[in-house]
Amino acid sequence: MRVSIVVAAHNEGAWLWRTISSCVETCSHLDYEIVVADDASFDGSMEEAKRRFSQIRVVRRDTREGASPTKALGAEHARGEVLVFLDGHTKPEYGAVACLVEDVEHLNGSAIVIPQIPVLDAPRWKNDFKQAGHGYFLNLASFACGWRDLSKLRGVQHGRKQFYESPALIGCALAVHRELYDKLWGFDRHMRLWGVEDLDFGLKCWLMGSRILHDPQAVIGHRFRTAFDNFSAPLEHVVANQCGWLGRTLPKPPGPTGWSVVGSVTQHGSPSIRKAFGHMSGNCSRPTGQAPNRSGPTCMPIALAMSSGMPSALASRGRGWKPRVSPVRLSACFKPRQAPARRQNTAD
Repeated sequence: MRVSIVVAAHNEGAWLWRTISSCVETCSHLDYEIVVADDASFDGSMEEAKRRFSQIRVVRRDTREGASPTKALGAEHARGEVLVFLDGHTKPEYGAVACLVEDVEHLNGSAIVIPQIPVLDAPRWKNDFKQAGHGYFLNLASFACGWRDLSKLRGVQHGRKQFYESPALIGCALAVHRELYDKLWGFDRHMRLWGVEDLDFGLKCWLMGSRILHDPQAVIGHRFRTAFDNFSAPLEHVVANQCGWLGRTLPKPPGPTGWSVVGSVTQHGSPSIRKAFGHMSGNCSRPTGQAPNRSGPTCMPIALAMSSGMPSALASRGRGWKPRVSPVRLSACFKPRQAPARRQNTAD
């Protein structure tokens, strides 16, 4: 199969079936499947989606685990060579998914490709092209992130196609080849509920020698919101995701480090924060050279990236960057264990 559209959802209401409907309406000429990864929804949205679209495949969790594990679950069950991840409240314009798929194939699977993302007026189910995002940036020192205007992104010519390098990844809509997804170890199955799974995946992409490229010709609207209206996102889980990510990627040199901060929060923070960290990383005060208990790569890319000037490029210029540390050296820092299994026979 050429394409798997993976839709991660939790209590999306009518937005879920509208998202699926938009995919069906705009992808009729593609060899594709739609895999809906359900993070323990209880609002009836999944049943309504299956009633309207019998062709979709649904994989479920009985208890809520969050966006990152749910996206990973959907990818495990996907059969396509190209994976297109969408939130359960997005509207692809006609040809957008096909454009992303063709981009991934045109690039020989060497990059993650992201579309132009306008604001979706959900009640009217129309994309507002006056408010559209292009590239994304990330400050590794503060975890600050946000949009970068197209004019501030570095153009990249690949054959006759014009792309733009994005310093970071926003996860509401993206396309990636299956082989690259597996090489990057996919979305982190240990992150909690909400936060930074897309930034983590994008950072791994850059540091392991691949790129995040933006194609403004592909347009997929996203329902942005100012507050969580269908689930909660406890602060301690967001902090645990951020610091667990830092702990996984930062070595433990002598002196005050990110690891000692993580250890201090784990030992002296509130009970809810300690519980979240305990799930994320087990023993935060691990000895040097010992990997945390996680099913993904262990590495030290942030330290190398800082020495190469990458954070300033990400946070300040917002333009593409070329690290002064070779991709081979960066990739050598990853010490993968057994790759995640792909399961295809347990979907509804």
